[in-house]
Amino acid sequence: MELLGERDTRVLKTVVVQYIATGEAVGSRMVAKLSGLNLSPASIRNLMMDLEDRGFLRQPHTSAGRLPTALGFRYYVDHILPVAELGQRMQKQIKNALALPEVEPQELFRQASRVLSAVSGHPALVLAPRPQGCVSNTSSSSVWGETGSSPSWWPRITRCRPGLCAAPAGTPRGSWSGSANI
Repeated sequence: MELLGERDTRVLKTVVVQYIATGEAVGSRMVAKLSGLNLSPASIRNLMMDLEDRGFLRQPHTSAGRLPTALGFRYYVDHILPVAELGQRMQKQIKNALALPEVEPQELFRQASRVLSAVSGHPALVLAPRPQGCVSNTSSSSVWGETGSSPSWWPRITRCRPGLCAAPAGTPRGSWSGSANI
C-alpha cells in the first residue's frame, strides 16, 4: 500500500473521522474547516478527487461528499489511527480474564468480546470461522490403536481445545483414523 503525503493524510483522516461521527458523506467545505489545512474547498475537492482515483475515497453520486472505501479505512487504521500501549495493569486484567479453564470455544469468544468491550469502551464482537460439513483427509497415523492409510471423513467437530477434539456422540472410532492431522 502506498504511503500518502501529509495533505492527503489529513484529508483522509478528516473524512474518516467525520464519516464515523455522522454516517454521512463528507463535503469539501467540512474538510476545509476541520482538517487544519489552510486550503480552499476547491483545493480540498482536488485532493479528494485524487484520493478517489487512488481508491481511498468514493463519491456515492455527483455533487455528494466523499465516503471512505475499505482501502481508506485500512489506511486509516494502519497509518493514521493513534495507537496507545496498554499499561501493565490493563494487560494483567486482560490476561486474567482470558485465563479460563478448559471451556467451549463459544464461551471463550464471549469472554473475549466482554473484555474487548470493557477495555475499548465500545461494543465488541469476536467471530471465528464456522466449520462447515465434514473435514476430509488422507493420512497415515495411529489413533486408538488403529493404523493404516485411508481416506477419512469426520463429522463437524463440536468441541476443541489443544490436544483434544470431541465429535458428536455415536461417531465410530474407526472414522477418526488420521485425526492427528486436523
